[in-house]
Amino acid sequence: MVYNNHSYEETRWRIMGNAGRSGAAAKANRDYVSYLGDPDVDFTRLASAYNIPGAVVKNTDELQGAIKRGLKTLADGRPFVLDVHTRPIGVGTDAWRPKFSVAELRTRKV
Repeated sequence: MVYNNHSYEETRWRIMGNAGRSGAAAKANRDYVSYLGDPDVDFTRLASAYNIPGAVVKNTDELQGAIKRGLKTLADGRPFVLDVHTRPIGVGTDAWRPKFSVAELRTRKV
């Protein structure tokens, strides 16, 4: 199960939390490195590269069905990835994030 809050929680807390408050990023309320939401990382697609099924859960209405599918898959002896989107909480969640896209920097069409 992936608790997907679209952020590296540890680095965000270190940069924006009490220990990092003296740093320039924290003072400017800018999160340069922790945000993982543009584009979103699709952990189920990563798992599918290894022939592992999964489900994305974006709201509570989807959770029960995804858990049932996961338990059935596990009972059949196979792994299952459950990508549960959660709301980021705590210090730095309202921080500015850079607009950056590796895809837009490509010069070669893929």
